[in-house]
Amino acid sequence: MGSKEEKNAELLFLHEEEYENELKTCDKILKLDPSDFKAWMDRGYALLQLGKFEEALESYNKAIEIKPKDTTAWYNKGAALSNLGRFEEAAEVYTNLLEITPNDAGTLMELSN
Repeated sequence: MGSKEEKNAELLFLHEEEYENELKTCDKILKLDPSDFKAWMDRGYALLQLGKFEEALESYNKAIEIKPKDTTAWYNKGAALSNLGRFEEAAEVYTNLLEITPNDAGTLMELSN
C-alpha cells in the first residue's frame, strides 16, 4: 500500500489526464464547428483545472461571443482573470454579470473578496 501522498499524487495525475483528454475532444469538435458553445465552455473548464488560465480566458471569451448572456461563461471568465491576478478586470466581469443576474449570491461574494 502506498502512502496518502502517493495516492493523492496518483489521483491528481488521473484528473489531469481526464482534463487533457477533454481538451483534445473539445479541440476536435471546435475544428468541425467553431461556434459550438458547449465545447468552448468545456474547453475553458478543462484549461482552468489544468492551471492554463490565459487559454481558459480565451475559451470563455469565445463562449461569450456566442452566448453573451450566459452567466456561467461570465462567471468562469471572472475566475480565470482572478487566477491570473487580474483582479480589477475580474471585478468588472462580475459587475457585468450582476447586470444579467442582479443579486446573484455567488457574484456578490466574488465582488466582496
